[in-house]
Amino acid sequence: MMLNRAIRHIRQLHGGVAKASRLSAWLLVGGFLLTGCSADTPDSPANGEATEVTLSLNVAVADNGQKLTRATIPADSDNPQDGDYQEPANNAEKINTLRVIIVAADGTVEHNRVVNCDQDGNPVNDNLRFLVKTETQDGSGNYPKKDIYLFANERAANAAIYESLKSLISNDPDNLNPDPTQHGGMPFDLIRPGHLFPADLVNGIVYGREAGQPLIAVTADKNDGVVTIPAKADQYIPMSEHFQLEVSPKTAKPTTENGSNLSRLEQTANLFVTRAATKFTFRAKLGQDFPAGYGMRITSITVSQISDREYLLPQATVYNPTKDFAINPANTYEGLTITGYTTPAGAGNSGYTFTLPAEGLDASAYAATAPAKYSPLEYLPETGILSSGAFTVTVTADLIAGGTVSPIQENRTFGPETLTGMQQFGSRYGMPRNTHVYVDLEFRNYSELNATVTLVPYIGVWLNPGFGIDRD
Repeated sequence: MMLNRAIRHIRQLHGGVAKASRLSAWLLVGGFLLTGCSADTPDSPANGEATEVTLSLNVAVADNGQKLTRATIPADSDNPQDGDYQEPANNAEKINTLRVIIVAADGTVEHNRVVNCDQDGNPVNDNLRFLVKTETQDGSGNYPKKDIYLFANERAANAAIYESLKSLISNDPDNLNPDPTQHGGMPFDLIRPGHLFPADLVNGIVYGREAGQPLIAVTADKNDGVVTIPAKADQYIPMSEHFQLEVSPKTAKPTTENGSNLSRLEQTANLFVTRAATKFTFRAKLGQDFPAGYGMRITSITVSQISDREYLLPQATVYNPTKDFAINPANTYEGLTITGYTTPAGAGNSGYTFTLPAEGLDASAYAATAPAKYSPLEYLPETGILSSGAFTVTVTADLIAGGTVSPIQENRTFGPETLTGMQQFGSRYGMPRNTHVYVDLEFRNYSELNATVTLVPYIGVWLNPGFGIDRD
């Protein structure tokens, strides 16, 4: 009877996935042990003795922000401030697929699973529960750390992932899918449980763009009057992170569920993924001293120093607060910012010209307090910390008379103007991933342009175990 009860209990654990209203994440670690008629506290294993635990990772993405120490603003906010956190502007900026790879301390892959998510970022038909093993390292009682790799929306980087991992094919003659990019597959499927995790290959995946092209260009599709953004599965913005977690019965808390005799150990930890991209929004207005009766229509915007490549997985990235569980045991990430990072060797920087609407960006019909605004659906790599110089913007615009269509003078060039307000790392400038750069363009007169920047990190994409439970 006790065994049947345990089986029913485990089946319940593999039930459906609830919806979430918060963007947060937790890991739940539970060691399941059969006990007698009373729910006894599970004992920690002796040194060197392995124990099976269940690692439970539930995922949700919400549209409304977390309770952060900084302000959270809507995606279409007209007045962001430095350090505000911004909601996703479209589905391309949410989680569409999520892959979880769990690696044991000896480098063996324990799990490699990918799940699909609905349009709100909730897993479909998968409760993300993983049976893993842990054992003590030595007589000190310390437990080896497991590596947890999270990859969301990996299809956009399929070609780069395959290029890095294709050597695994010849090393694994039993692999029945030699080119997983075919038929809708994913190259990370080449990483197989029971095999050694190719850490150097994964950390070395470089994801880039062609000259003059964005990292990702998101398009819209209309079906029966409903606009879908993005139109294709490979246009979702990739996100990723790597954590090291000590799965330790000695720090877990024993619980008994539903009054049964099946005890378990629980351990929790917050996780997040970071968007491997940056985006820009441009706002143009006329200065107070701009001659009355005239306006400017922008026809081209180019930003300098944009990198042509980045690592898919953050490398040497420093967060504040840290994601190191030993230093930040409460796993709180309120006010999370990137304070250091690295980019691939050989990355080249060049100007990128954004695609504007055919009619341009018209500042002539707007008062100084109501700028024209445009957010291209074009996403760029993070740009490494510049060795010298600064980011600049060059603008071409037509001088027009108020109320007219034909320009009085075409293709006036402004700049390059320094983008004042880009993130500084010491005395140098950089543009880390997950950053939304607002560029305010103010035409002072026919020939003078000021360009200032407001940096707005996206809301962190959090993963949550107790769906519907607010984080305080």
